Amino acid sequence: MESGYTNRSKKFLLTLDEKKDAFERQYNQVYVSRLNLLKARIMDAGQKELGKKLVYKQLEDLDMHEKAFVIGSIEKRISKRPGVLKEIAEEENVLPEDYDPDEMMSLVSNKDFLEFEDEKQIVKLEGKISMDEVATGCTAGLYGTQVKSDVFEVEKVFWPTPCPQRPWPSNTTGGVIAFLSGLELTGDAVNDVGYLSLAIF
Repeated sequence: MESGYTNRSKKFLLTLDEKKDAFERQYNQVYVSRLNLLKARIMDAGQKELGKKLVYKQLEDLDMHEKAFVIGSIEKRISKRPGVLKEIAEEENVLPEDYDPDEMMSLVSNKDFLEFEDEKQIVKLEGKISMDEVATGCTAGLYGTQVKSDVFEVEKVFWPTPCPQRPWPSNTTGGVIAFLSGLELTGDAVNDVGYLSLAIF
């Protein structure tokens, strides 16, 4: 019986020319692509709450103390993030002046901060946004004020609205196979199998 499967993965394979500079690439293209895909959904989230107050601008176009809505990628700047140079310095016993052995037990530091990057500029974030709420690479909309040339004070964070869902399959469009693993519904692996069977069928 033929499955009708077609392998379309060739477009993801690197050519010889692409492999030459593969290690020189940065994440910028990924962030820009994600930004372009999510921008409309972030604008939608902002308009639902801010309404007419929403004025979308790029960071470079902001006037000082102007309230605006900006969209971009968030990045955590971790001062104790492991790195090759730090490892070499530790091996050679070349320690920074502010070295504190007690602090080295954790990667978290009060020197850590958040940055925000749109298509053309990067600023440091302050205000109503926490290091614990975000991860590097998150694409979001921020409503707030530019308080310094390199600092944006956040009043509200806006995440993309949910992605439009595809319609559920029907008898005419075919079925769906779901692979489930590692679910602990009852705390007992034997009971989980029976419980899951009832839930599905």
